[in-house]
Amino acid sequence: MKKLSLDLNAEVERLRRVNARLMTAVRRGREDYAELLEVSHASIDYLRREVAALEAENLNLNIRLGSVN
Repeated sequence: MKKLSLDLNAEVERLRRVNARLMTAVRRGREDYAELLEVSHASIDYLRREVAALEAENLNLNIRLGSVN
């Protein structure tokens, strides 16, 4: 019975270590996801500004060509 108890204690300790490693990986994954999300938002903002600038340039060119009153 004592052997079984020692085996169970060893298994519990092994599972605790595995769980700690998994939690570390999950935290890293969340950090990576947050970083990717931040980059994505920055890219979207940049592209929106570029589109707005191109639309303004297009409007100015159309005005010069007399296409828009």
